[in-house]
Amino acid sequence: MEMNTTKMKGLNKQFMRLVALLLMCVIATSSIVTVAALTKDITIVDGENRYVVSTMQTETEKVLEMAGIALGANDKVVRDEVENTIIVKRAFEVTVAADGKKESLIFTEGTVADALKEAGVALDENDTVSPEPTATLTPGMQVNVIRWHTLTLTVGGETQTAVVPEGSLRNALFLLNIGVDENDVVSMDMDSDVTENGEVTIDRVTYREVTSTEPVEYGVESIETNDLYKGESKVVREGTNGERTVVTSQKLVNGEVAEETVISNEVTKEPVSKQVLVGTKAKPAAAATVGADGTLTDSNGNVISYSKVFTGNCTAYSAAEGSRTASGLPVAYGRVAVNPNVIPYGTRLYICSPDGSYVYGYAIAADTGGAMMSGHALADLFFDTEGECLSFGRRKMSIYVLA
Repeated sequence: MEMNTTKMKGLNKQFMRLVALLLMCVIATSSIVTVAALTKDITIVDGENRYVVSTMQTETEKVLEMAGIALGANDKVVRDEVENTIIVKRAFEVTVAADGKKESLIFTEGTVADALKEAGVALDENDTVSPEPTATLTPGMQVNVIRWHTLTLTVGGETQTAVVPEGSLRNALFLLNIGVDENDVVSMDMDSDVTENGEVTIDRVTYREVTSTEPVEYGVESIETNDLYKGESKVVREGTNGERTVVTSQKLVNGEVAEETVISNEVTKEPVSKQVLVGTKAKPAAAATVGADGTLTDSNGNVISYSKVFTGNCTAYSAAEGSRTASGLPVAYGRVAVNPNVIPYGTRLYICSPDGSYVYGYAIAADTGGAMMSGHALADLFFDTEGECLSFGRRKMSIYVLA
């Protein structure tokens, strides 16, 4: 019995060892299966580089550390749990140049439009951007914004409206193919920047020399003669005008003469004076007699009635044949100039000196002139010749308004 008991105890110990060994094998196998089940292959994309890491780690930072990938302060990491992918987006610098300033910005991705938004740059209708707003940002990219302005240009007196890029007026005119000569006058500095709704005037300035001829009027040479009565004259030589040549330098602004400077002025043909014989022989006077009853006796002895009389200084004038008076009548002896507000046109007159010793005779109010309108002369008496005018000169006369 004791021997059998001993045997049984020995068998039990061996069985227990076997069971323990089996359990150890099972546990080891389970651990291997569990580790294999928890390990994942994670793909890391870092720019052009791709890495595959097998790990049970779940924290992104640990996985990147295992792969030896260091992150910059502004780098961005995107993890896709479904695809077991970690994408490292490296930060890079982008420069936005606009409105005369440059601003550096940090991005990991985006478009030019994103950079403009981040820089606070708003675009107007005519502004242009390079690269295009839809372009993808790349490291070191510079985004250039060019502002376009509406400019009103008045060139040579003609106005036009143009849309030009920001920058100097010189550059704008170059792009518009508008040249500026050294003599032209521009309303703003060529190197100043154009602005929205700016106005610029360019006056075209040119110079030229003009040669012209002018008449040199001939004079009248009076030669006294006792062969003619006083008041009579005779032309013995007609006058001929001379000629003057004038050279003028002209400054033209937009085609119009603005300044003139005479370079030379000389007589190139001398005038020939007109010679007139003027009578000095006394002429028998034909007197007129003024009555006390509103009548007068003319130089021919005829008694005539008058309604009023004006007395004052009178002058004399002559005119070329065919000339007309202010009332439309041809000039002629007896058609005299008056102030029509005092003596209306068409009024019949008799004119003589107050004492009747000098008689002009019957006349009609037909003309006028500045001296009469201003009151410097009562009347201007017409004579056929300049010699008669010179002989009459200026004298006091009475003008009788005939009834």
